[in-house]
Amino acid sequence: MPDELEVLFSVGSMFRIESVQDTQSIEGYWYVKLKLVEDDSDINELRVELEKEYCDESDLCSLGSVLIAMGGYKRAERYFRLLLEYLPADHPNTYRINSCLGKIAHSKGDHQTSLNYHEKALEYLKKPGIYNTQENIGQVHTDSASSYHRLGKLDLAMKYLTMASDIQTSPKLLSH
Repeated sequence: MPDELEVLFSVGSMFRIESVQDTQSIEGYWYVKLKLVEDDSDINELRVELEKEYCDESDLCSLGSVLIAMGGYKRAERYFRLLLEYLPADHPNTYRINSCLGKIAHSKGDHQTSLNYHEKALEYLKKPGIYNTQENIGQVHTDSASSYHRLGKLDLAMKYLTMASDIQTSPKLLSH
């Protein structure tokens, strides 16, 4: 392996960082000593939590959600835009894609664009035949309220928070 210029790891491999040193001989390169973690209860707990959060979803949005969680907003945005471009408008993930794009826009401080994406997510959720939407609508209202708050439109922020609260306390009530 000394002659190799690259090292391959199996997907899912976890390492503990033992040390990090600036090589100073080559600018921009660091020496990182890693140790393969095979049976560490803290790591296993983290792995289980990540699997619950992301791997239970076996759909196209999971990659984008993981990218967002890792702070890879540009890559996630590019991925979600590609999904919107190639998926039919009535695809079941349309709501989640628009909702995630709204969250990305919000994180970038583009609150008006965030609201536009949240409105598209709501449009999808309000279509006839879409089931189990109350919780999702409540979340979109909460996200919209946050953007309105950042825009200084406190009356609209309060309105959307109230709608979200109504949905959470009375799931059969859809106040729009």
